[in-house]
Amino acid sequence: MLGFSVDPLIGKKLESGPDIVATTNNGDVVLVECTINQINKDGKLGKLVDRAEVIRAHLDNSAYGHLRVLPVIVTARPKDAVGQFDVDAARSQGVVIITKDNLIDAFERSVVSQDPDKLFSLGWESLHREANSKPGRIE
Repeated sequence: MLGFSVDPLIGKKLESGPDIVATTNNGDVVLVECTINQINKDGKLGKLVDRAEVIRAHLDNSAYGHLRVLPVIVTARPKDAVGQFDVDAARSQGVVIITKDNLIDAFERSVVSQDPDKLFSLGWESLHREANSKPGRIE
């Protein structure tokens, strides 16, 4: 979807890995954790960040240290149902939040070919421009 190469990790329920691993054409990695509950229920954010750090370490110890890793938490909840505390926690840990509203927009955009590297960069930049915007704001 949206041009990403996706490995949905289908099979036995995963307890120690992300729900989805996606890559861009340039090889940047997106680790996705999905939830229908609060985004940090049962420490989901911390687990996602830990998994991203493991992938980052593996890439750094290989010929792929130049690639970026972007942890993403996807929730079925609308943007206004995600608490500010959770938004701040995700942002401070470098996690992009995708809400139901973002998913609807993504589905609508998926009928036209998309550039996954551009979408990755938008998510990456949204985390790194906090100095110029309101902290914790979901975009």
